Amino acid sequence: MARKFTDIDHSRIDTLSDGIFAIALTLLGFDLIGAIKKASENGDLNEGLVHEWPIFFSFVMGFFVLYAIWYQYHVQSQFAGKPHALMVWQHGFGL
Repeated sequence: MARKFTDIDHSRIDTLSDGIFAIALTLLGFDLIGAIKKASENGDLNEGLVHEWPIFFSFVMGFFVLYAIWYQYHVQSQFAGKPHALMVWQHGFGL
């Protein structure tokens, strides 16, 4: 039988995961800032944006992937009961 945590509420685990996903999304945006700076230094802004399209595309795809994982995580956590040791480890490895 898994050991029950009496002092850990499931909302704390959800808050930790939200923070980790927020940090991941912030790190994802750093490349976007550099691409915008490079595109604005070009003489023609449209040409600069088209030249940097792989970075913009990777940002959009990375955002959607992280959002899908975050959404799936919260949908599954709605059905979770009281936290126990196995659940805490599963959340840690999942993140």
